[in-house]
Amino acid sequence: MLIAVVSFPGKADAQSEITIESLRDIVDRRTMIRTIREVETAGSPYLFEDFKAGHVTLSNGVRSETLLMNYNVHEEGVEFIQGDFALSIMSDRLAGFEFTDMESSRYLFRNGYEASRLSPDEFVRILAEGKITALLKYNISLQQDVPTYGVATQQDRYTQSQRLFIKKDGDIQRVRRMNERSILRSLDHFQDEMRDFLRQEQLDLANIEHLERFFRHYNARFEE
Repeated sequence: MLIAVVSFPGKADAQSEITIESLRDIVDRRTMIRTIREVETAGSPYLFEDFKAGHVTLSNGVRSETLLMNYNVHEEGVEFIQGDFALSIMSDRLAGFEFTDMESSRYLFRNGYEASRLSPDEFVRILAEGKITALLKYNISLQQDVPTYGVATQQDRYTQSQRLFIKKDGDIQRVRRMNERSILRSLDHFQDEMRDFLRQEQLDLANIEHLERFFRHYNARFEE
């Protein structure tokens, strides 16, 4: 698959939405080079195995039409399919993006948050918003030419991890571990009730979908 890096103008030019046709015009004026490394690869730099429907919001405020796209976590960019090409929009051209064809969980990403081990230009997934905002930072690291036991060839290996942050009262703090003890200690209210909720719903807070349900329930308690 060919990868092209797309640059956008700094102003919205009176457009409320940028179309795939507009992006095609940009790509057609560029030279694209196919690169292939003779190496086995374990894991993936992408958030999802397949490209999914969604849209991006550019740094100039223009929102795209629906794209078939994926988040390249390792490169901190969004890639979308156009014909036989994958076009890459790097993070400094984006204000946010969202995958829209998910069954239950919401995959909305924004930047602009700053904390220990989190810079404002990094994208985080918004797990829940309300009394507190729960933010999840995906990380994918790459180890190149890793020796593989019993195999003559070497291997590139992508490894995924996450960091959890909570924004409350205007302050963002990192939750050191994604487990029940650390997360409950980060809450200012309803700790006993939320502990009961974990037991009743049999939630594992290392599971991101369970983590999302937990924080949405917590915020809902302030609306009752």
